[in-house]
Amino acid sequence: ASCGASAFVADQVVRSRRTGSGQMIEVRHFRSVEEALTFTREFYVFISPIVFDFLDYLLDQPLGRGTGRDMIRRLAGKE
Repeated sequence: ASCGASAFVADQVVRSRRTGSGQMIEVRHFRSVEEALTFTREFYVFISPIVFDFLDYLLDQPLGRGTGRDMIRRLAGKE
């Protein structure tokens, strides 16, 4: 079960695989597409607020000329 949350328990198998670049990753295998989609929807409802809070924190960190948000504004030509 991912994150130790029972909502994410599904009939699945996690196997290690080596990518083309030689990196080892874990790949989930589900019995059906429907179970995979259900897992994905439930997982991202749980994890997305955490990810966005982390991104918000990173974008607010000072860089050489302002914050990450300032750099994005400059790159987008909004400044």
